[in-house]
Parts: sequence; structure tokens; C-alpha cells
Amino acid sequence: MKIEDVKNINISLVFSDPINHLLISKDELMKLFSVKDSEKEGQTFIEAPGLKVLIFPNKQKEIIFEATRLLVNDRSGNLDKLELVGDVEKILKQGFLESDKLTAYGFNIDAIVIPRDNFDSSDLLSEKITKIENIKNAGISVEFGTDVIRKLEVKPITNKYLAHFNAEINTSSFPNKKEVVDQFKNEFAEFKKIMEKI
Repeated sequence: MKIEDVKNINISLVFSDPINHLLISKDELMKLFSVKDSEKEGQTFIEAPGLKVLIFPNKQKEIIFEATRLLVNDRSGNLDKLELVGDVEKILKQGFLESDKLTAYGFNIDAIVIPRDNFDSSDLLSEKITKIENIKNAGISVEFGTDVIRKLEVKPITNKYLAHFNAEINTSSFPNKKEVVDQFKNEFAEFKKIMEKI
């Protein structure tokens, strides 16, 4: 399979205790992620119990504070800049989160993948499952790895597949920007290599 289009990348941080949402102010977040006037259109802040979300539609970016997790999504498909790493650093420096409660961080990649000419959906299935008659489409979900736990899901959509790749690193500290960018690039290369084998 070949990656046709990257739809979303994100970094997520997981904390051992619930995030104190009272420390996260809309005004401070808006100031921290100030954007040009031309990019402010549609900028939205959503607040609910255990959830705060800042959405930048023009930048195709979302910053989400859940109960025990921070997610920074980038739907632009631009893998060169990786601005989301800097966004996470800004949030950690601002003191919205208790960094000493960090237990893991990871990367998620969602992409449309296309099969090779000789690909058949039964290629994703074990010999026992292929005994089911008239399979029209098939997907997979696997978890693997040791130091970095990786998960891969491949689900059929019309004539193509949606692939979701997750890499999770258990740690009590978030590394510097360069190290995180390098880790993301390594994980993306791993994702690409795996897809090419299918």
C-alpha cells in the first residue's frame, strides 16, 4: 500500500491525574496562540465539563484538553514544519498542565492509503478468516513494539483504505523540540515502511 494523503497528525500527552481545567483560561490560550487577523475568522473556543478545545479552522489546527490528555491536531498535511511540537512546548511552558504528572506521549497519523495493483483484501486476513465466504472488504488492527508501543489500524473506504498509526512512548518528561521532531519523523518513516510491506 502507498500513502496517498495525510489527513491528520497529532501529538498527545497523557497524564496520571486529571488536568485541572480551572488553570486553562480562554483568554490566555488565545493570547498564547495569537494569529494574524486574516486567520482569526472562525476561531472557536469550546468549553464543557472535562473538556476545553481551541479550534483554528484557517490553520487546520485544534488544541484539545480532555480529562487526562492533551491533543494537538494538525490537519494541514504539512509534515515539514511540524508546528504542533512547538505548540505543545508553549502549553507546557505556560503552566496549564502539571508536567510532573506526564506518563506518556505519542503521535497519531491518519492517512488515506491506496493498494497496489496486485492487492486483494484477503491479504489483510489470516488463513482461517479467509474461509468466510464472500468477503467484500477487510481491515486490521494490530499492536506491536517494545520501547515504543505502536498500533496500526487499516479500514476499508471506497476503493481505498484509511490507515491510523499510533506510537506511544512511556516517559515522565517531554523531550526538547528537536528530539520530538526527530522521533515523529522516525515514526512516520516506520509507518510508511509498514504500509509499503502490505
